[in-house]
Amino acid sequence: MIAVFVWALGVWLIAITLWLAARVCLWVNRPAIAHLFCVVAMMRLVIPPILWIELPVYEYLRDAIVPRTETSLGQVEGSIEHANSFSIVQPALFAIWCVGVVVVLSMTFLRLARCRRRIRGLRPAAGVLQQQVRELTPELGLRPVPDVVVDRASTAPFVVRTGLRATVVLPVEFLTKASFDIREAVLIHELAHLRRRDDFVRFLEVVALALWWWVPLVYALRRSMRDFEELCCDAWVVALRPQVRVDYAAALIEFGSKSRLEPSLGGEAMMTAMSVAGDLERRIRNLSQRSPVVRWTTRARIASSIVILLALLPAFGCQSVDSRSDLADWHDARTVTVLGEIEGDAQRVAAGSTILELFAQDVRVKDQADIRDVAVVRFGRAGGAPTTIHVDVRHMVLYGVTSNNICLQNGDLVYVPRRGR
Repeated sequence: MIAVFVWALGVWLIAITLWLAARVCLWVNRPAIAHLFCVVAMMRLVIPPILWIELPVYEYLRDAIVPRTETSLGQVEGSIEHANSFSIVQPALFAIWCVGVVVVLSMTFLRLARCRRRIRGLRPAAGVLQQQVRELTPELGLRPVPDVVVDRASTAPFVVRTGLRATVVLPVEFLTKASFDIREAVLIHELAHLRRRDDFVRFLEVVALALWWWVPLVYALRRSMRDFEELCCDAWVVALRPQVRVDYAAALIEFGSKSRLEPSLGGEAMMTAMSVAGDLERRIRNLSQRSPVVRWTTRARIASSIVILLALLPAFGCQSVDSRSDLADWHDARTVTVLGEIEGDAQRVAAGSTILELFAQDVRVKDQADIRDVAVVRFGRAGGAPTTIHVDVRHMVLYGVTSNNICLQNGDLVYVPRRGR
C-alpha cells in the first residue's frame, strides 16, 4: 500500500507543478504554453510510467510501521492485527474506485450517445455558410472539412466529435443576427479548436476523470484547459482577421450574457464550446494585442518537447510490497520468518522443522536474547486475527520437555525478545 501511495503522490506533485507553471504562463500572457502544461499534466495522470525512480521515503515509512529487531512483541502483534484489518479495507477501497470509474464512463457514453442522436437530427447549414467554412479550412491548415449544422436549442457555437468526423454546431439565433464578418470570426474560432486538436483533448479528459474522479486537481485542470483553449482560439481570430476584433469582443460579451448549452443535447463532456465562463476581462484584453502568437517557433517546439519528456518519463515510487500488509518485508506466507534478537537481519527458513530444530540448526541468537519467552505468531485464515504461542526454549533444552516443541508452518513469524523486557 505504501508503494501505491508514494506513486500516486509523485504523480500528483508533477501534475500540480505543471498546473502552477500553467498559471504562471497565463500571467505572462502565454496561453498556448499554459494549455500545453495542462495537457501534459493530464497525460501524466493517464500514461503509465516509463522510467521508475526509487525514493528513500519508503525506508522511513517502513521504519515507522514495520517492527525492527528491537521492537516488542506487543508492537509486532499490533502491527499484524493492523495489517489484517487493512487487508479488508483495501478491497473495499478498490471496489469504491471501480464503481466511480464505471459511473463516470457510463455517464459520458450515455451523454455522447444522446448527443450523437441529437446532432443527427439537426439540419445542415445553408450553402453560403458551408462555402465559407470550405474557404476558411485551408487558411487554418485544417483537413478534412468538418460538418456544419444549425441548432435552435443552443445559444453558443461549439465543436463536438462523436465519431471519426467533427461537427460544428451553430445556433440559429446567432446566424440570424450576426454580420458576415462576425460569422467568419466565430467560424475561425471554432475551426481553430479543430486545428489545435482540442476535440481530442476531450477524450483525454474523460480518461483522466474516470481514473482520478475523486481528485479535485483533475477538475481544476479541466477548467483551466478549457479557459486556455478559448484564449488561444481568440488569438487565431485576431491573427487572421484583426479588423473585426472590436465586433468580435462585442459578440463575446453577448454570448456571455446568455450563453448556455441545452441540457437535452447531452454530451457536454465531449463538447468544445465557445464559452466565456472563464475570465471575460482577460479575453477582451487579449483581443487588443497587436500581434498574438498562434504558431510555435522551432525553439518553442524543442523546449516543449523537453518539458513533455521530463514530465512523462519518470515516476516516483518505492519498492513493491506484498499486497497483504506493510509487514511484507518481514512476513512471507511461504516460509517461516524469524526476527528479534538474532544474529543479522530477519531470517526466512523453510517450514516443517520444530522450534528446537530452528534454534539448533538455522538461527543464532544474541547474548541479550531471552529464549524463555519465544513467541510464535501464527496467522489466521481468510484475514483472521493472528494467534500467539509462547514457547520456553530454555526449559525444553535444560529439562528435555518437548511437549511444547511445536512444528512450524508456512507463514509463521517467530519473535525472539530481549532479556529484561
